[in-house]
Amino acid sequence: MASQPGSSAPAHRAAEIDVDEARKAFFLMVGFIGLIWLLQVANWADHYHLDASFGILPRSLGHLGDIFTAPFLHFSWDHIEGNSGPLFVFGLLAAYRGVTKFLGVTLLVAITSGLAAWLFQGNGQLTVGARLRSVSSSSTVTAALSKPELPVMNSDGTPKWRMAPSPHGAYWKEGMKLGYQDVGCWTLLKYAKPEKVKAGWLYSQFCVSKTVSLKKSIKFLHVIRESDIWADAMTELAPKVGGFVEFYRSPARKLWTPTGVNVPEYGKLAQVWWQNVSRAISGEATAQQAMDGLAKAQDEILGRLEKSGVQGKVGPKLNEEKTAEYWYAKAEKDGNVAPQRKLANEKPQGLTQDYDELIKSWKAEVPHKKT
Repeated sequence: MASQPGSSAPAHRAAEIDVDEARKAFFLMVGFIGLIWLLQVANWADHYHLDASFGILPRSLGHLGDIFTAPFLHFSWDHIEGNSGPLFVFGLLAAYRGVTKFLGVTLLVAITSGLAAWLFQGNGQLTVGARLRSVSSSSTVTAALSKPELPVMNSDGTPKWRMAPSPHGAYWKEGMKLGYQDVGCWTLLKYAKPEKVKAGWLYSQFCVSKTVSLKKSIKFLHVIRESDIWADAMTELAPKVGGFVEFYRSPARKLWTPTGVNVPEYGKLAQVWWQNVSRAISGEATAQQAMDGLAKAQDEILGRLEKSGVQGKVGPKLNEEKTAEYWYAKAEKDGNVAPQRKLANEKPQGLTQDYDELIKSWKAEVPHKKT
């Protein structure tokens, strides 16, 4: 029996393209991960002299070109182990959207983040590591998984998957957060030339203007304005992005802590994060040991910042070191939900909940119009 001309050819071709893009993204990331591990072996065998030779040293003209080499190097086995997993997963998802586009964005990120480290890191603070993982985010992943030609999408353009309210563990109590979301800001340097500051301010106004912001929100799901999420165009898009719009229209988004400019020294603090967390991931240390190590390392960094006074009145101010019991008792006395004493059962039996009932917690909160 003859088939209808062209009835399945476009879908078959789309599937072939989809598989081809996935294959290219996979081999790209396998190659990249393999390269940085080979360099790590050579670096380790050379007693990490490559870090000193090709890492970013702030404001050293001799190390300016190293913004292109530093992402391939690491300080230790813990460092590369902690970076490799997130780098592979998020890199694969980002590269799937187009290898050429991914390579271009990755180069741009390497240059901008490298220059930021070169310009603003503390004196003598050597920087290395695969910061390229920064090119992806949860909204980027949502956009990548919403392509109509993907096997996880229905023929009508709606997804076979859905977002769901965040789960929580035994220590969670009402009033606590359930996650975090990246939040950006515009920084206009006070020591820059006034005409350049004015130009930067005008450009920032253009980027966050209603029409530009809405187009960006629809294309990339990076929501900037309240009006973006309540626009008619976003209502039309909602069925195709698996709950993204419903989440941002609901009070649930307030349970996600926005990250921002409140981190005193992100570069230094981020490095000790991965160095300690990777030990727990690899099984070298328990989660408690990793968190204790992280807290100690970050306290030391914050303590040095406080003592130096370089950040003035906005710099960190550490409390006097006290025992855990002191903080438990203080939280109980003040009526705070944290810190809490260790529970006898930290992993109670999980509960299976009906999705339709669970999603009712995302009831939209219509904003009040200004009069």
